[in-house]
Amino acid sequence: MVLQALDQLGSESNTLLEADSDGELDDTPADLSHIENIKFTQEFTEDISTATFENGCLDDDVIHHLCNPCNEPTIISDPDICLSLDLFLAVTNASEETYHASHNAILLCYPDSGILSAVKRLVAQKTGVVAVYDDMCINSCHAFTGPFAQLQFCSICGEARYDVAQAALTGKDIARQQFCTILLGLQLQALQRSRSGAMAMRYLDQKMKQVAEMLNNIQAEDSGDIIYDDIFSGSEIQDLAEHINVNGNDTIVSLSLDGAQLYQNKKSDTWILIWILDNLSPNQCYQKKRVLPSTVIPGPNKPKITDSYLYRGLHHLSALQCENNGAGLCMWDAATSKIINSRIILALSTADAVGITELDGHVGHHSAHGC
Repeated sequence: MVLQALDQLGSESNTLLEADSDGELDDTPADLSHIENIKFTQEFTEDISTATFENGCLDDDVIHHLCNPCNEPTIISDPDICLSLDLFLAVTNASEETYHASHNAILLCYPDSGILSAVKRLVAQKTGVVAVYDDMCINSCHAFTGPFAQLQFCSICGEARYDVAQAALTGKDIARQQFCTILLGLQLQALQRSRSGAMAMRYLDQKMKQVAEMLNNIQAEDSGDIIYDDIFSGSEIQDLAEHINVNGNDTIVSLSLDGAQLYQNKKSDTWILIWILDNLSPNQCYQKKRVLPSTVIPGPNKPKITDSYLYRGLHHLSALQCENNGAGLCMWDAATSKIINSRIILALSTADAVGITELDGHVGHHSAHGC
């Protein structure tokens, strides 16, 4: 629902200021709705529209990397680092203790080995996969973000946010349940500083020129049909490209939401959001290695206020869009060996028939009067 509100906010950004009786512009924000769900959506939208890196719960080093991208390609040639990464990937589905046990066994046999004891930080630096954790209700009702950020108890079921027993032992507030959001900006920077990734991202510029040439030929010859073989062939993207002057350095993404049952003998709703890179050709953008993770909501139940879980990812997206006064995110392009500014543009928000109601706020198809 917050996505729908943000789309409307963007399309009406030039009409939000209305002249008062004296002819002066009035920038007073609209009153909050008396309908609770819509009120929450308005508050989420307001927070997202003023997003920056500094108010997005990001560590200082993360902000530094976003503003000062690494200006060299990702090349891993050190055999000890390669061994560490291979071992880490081999035990991805196991616990951290498994990696440490394997690490110790290797050192016992090869004491001079430089295998790393902790590799997660290195993986994050190379891949850009950095997670931000937010507290959530133990029953999945909503996350403690946006207008719920200061609450100590769930506003729906009343369950406590923090573990009382742990607080008594440690003197610290420890959340009973959390979910994670993988930052989009760092993943895009990591992709762009790979030569193969940077070259693949050039499909956007090539396709836009191809479609423009096709449209010009059709108009000139007054014959032929448009070939709809990609999102960029559609009039919506073409109108957007003309309106904001999309160029080859820009990044167009789509957001997709879906629920999954990850346990065979246990009912548990896990919801996952991903970013699809529309800059890539259709035969690449849906490959597993090219799909970028966004948010993982662990369950156990279906979220009741999905906007609260979408908030962190959309807040970061808004901050990326506002970066450098709207010029976009700084990235080092391995194809040109230059720093570029890339505007991050959200093209589509997609889901199946069940998930789409969580994105746009409509009534589900099983309702008495389904949308």
